[in-house]
Amino acid sequence: MDITFSVVIPLYNKGREIARTLGGVAAQTYTPLEVIVVDDGSTDDSARVVEGLDLPGVRLIRQPNGGVSAARNRGIAEAKGDYIALLDADDYWKPEYLERVAALIGRYPGCGLYSMGFEVHRPEGVFPNETVMQEGIVGNYFRTAMRVNLTQTSSVTIPRAVFERLGGFPEGMKLGEDQYVWTKIARTYPVCYSPQRFSEFNLMAQNRSAQNYKMERTPYSFWEFTIPGRRTATSILHAARLARLWSTVYTVIRMLRLRSNEGTVITDITGSDGGSCVS
Repeated sequence: MDITFSVVIPLYNKGREIARTLGGVAAQTYTPLEVIVVDDGSTDDSARVVEGLDLPGVRLIRQPNGGVSAARNRGIAEAKGDYIALLDADDYWKPEYLERVAALIGRYPGCGLYSMGFEVHRPEGVFPNETVMQEGIVGNYFRTAMRVNLTQTSSVTIPRAVFERLGGFPEGMKLGEDQYVWTKIARTYPVCYSPQRFSEFNLMAQNRSAQNYKMERTPYSFWEFTIPGRRTATSILHAARLARLWSTVYTVIRMLRLRSNEGTVITDITGSDGGSCVS
C-alpha cells in the first residue's frame, strides 16, 4: 500500500520551538509527501525561522490570524496526501513516527482516525502517557475515552477523505476543538489506536492556547452530537460523556494557570487504566 502523508502544522508565535519541531519531521525514516506550515498571523519571528531553515518539502503559507482551527483547515485544504498527519508547532516526532503510523494504517485500513501513544514533556522531565491499551480498533471510543487518554493532536493522523466528508476543525472554538473533531469522526468511523510512543506533547512551550484562553464565539457546540429533539437516556448519557471530556480540558487550564502564576508542578492527569482494543 502506497501511503502518502501531508503533515499540517499550524503556527502562531512559536519562534523558539518550531525549528526543533521541523527538525523532527525532517528526520523521519518515512518521508512525507509534503509539510504544510500555516503561519496564523504570528507577531514574532516564527515565519522567518521556518524560511531560514530552508527544508526540502516544507511549504509556508501565511494568513491573517484566525485561530488554530482556521490554520489547520487551511493546511488540510491545501494538502495533496491521502492522510493528514497533524502536528502542533511546539511538539515533536521521533524519527520512526510516520513509519509506525504507516504500518498501523496497513494493518488496520479503513479507519477514520489513527492515534499513537505519546510522551509528555514537562519541567521535571519527559513522562510516558501510561496505558494498558493494546493495539487495534477501539471497541467503544466514547466509553474508553472516559478512562484512557487516547488522543493528543500531534499523535493523530486522519484520512483526507474523512475531512472532505465530515468537514474540518470548528473555527472559533478556542478549547476542545480537537475533541470536537475526534467525536465527529468516532460517531461515523472506527478509531484505531497504538500505544507505541513516538511523539512528545510539550507542556513547556510558550504561548500555549490554555494559557491565553479568551471567551469564544463560535456556532459549533458539542450539543450537536446529542440526539436532536429526544430527551432520552441515550442522548443524556452522550452529553454527559462529552461534558466529561470537556472537564479534562478545563482541568488542564487550571493546572497551566497554577504553573504560570505560582510555579507549581503540574500533576499527571493522563489515564492509567483502560480496556483492550478489539481488532
